[in-house]
Amino acid sequence: QNIYRTTDGCYTYSNVFNHNSDQAITSINFINNITGWACGSHRLIIKTTNSGINWNLLSMDSIQNECHDFIYNAGFANTNVGYIVGQRFCGGIWGTSFEQLFRKTTDGGHSWNYVLFYSGLDAIQDFQFTDSLNAFAVGYYGRIFKNSRAGLTNIENTLTEIPSEYFLNQNYPNPFNPSTNLEFEISKPGFVSLKVYNSLGIEVADLVSENK
Repeated sequence: QNIYRTTDGCYTYSNVFNHNSDQAITSINFINNITGWACGSHRLIIKTTNSGINWNLLSMDSIQNECHDFIYNAGFANTNVGYIVGQRFCGGIWGTSFEQLFRKTTDGGHSWNYVLFYSGLDAIQDFQFTDSLNAFAVGYYGRIFKNSRAGLTNIENTLTEIPSEYFLNQNYPNPFNPSTNLEFEISKPGFVSLKVYNSLGIEVADLVSENK
């Protein structure tokens, strides 16, 4: 499988990646002018950090097993947080059983963790971010999904002491970094709603909406 690069509006191309295997490349996506990922069959995922001039194979050891993982697409919120979507076939080349393949990375694609996107077995075929938090996914049978927290690294419960009142602390580091942390404290269990609004007062993210 080869990747070709053009710098003159598609008049000429140069071969920048040559992979001698039966792994088919299914998609290429860039998060900015220099960083991008390509993915495909047999757990193929490669990354460039210099505008596609060079590509490096990423290890998929964290999700390997005896099944055949076919990656349809990769979507990234920033240079660290992203997802791969596809389908897993078990039992033979194309399998006697299959399930959805959905994995998340928080380190730019060097390691991948299992994520239960939804309870069905139908494959998600595409996953794209519209901004640093919101993402859409499409799948078989006309399924369309939206996630307003997909760009977050995680949400953790870390407080051990019970505060006397509620607090929302300053986020760190500043939001111009690939990720930021928001800490809050509540004095008693109850329903917590934490939303983010832009300068126009429009809600852009629903971070927490549950009992804590």
